[in-house]
Amino acid sequence: KKTLHRSSNGRSARVVAPKSVTKAKPPKPRLRPMLPRQTKKTP
Repeated sequence: KKTLHRSSNGRSARVVAPKSVTKAKPPKPRLRPMLPRQTKKTP
């Protein structure tokens, strides 16, 4: 039970952490470049 608990916990924690981090990081860098591009095109 200890080995199963550790493997299941490690996999779930490792899979959820990268997904949340990757999803939270892309939106910020993508929104930043789009704002400067719009400001340059408007003037």
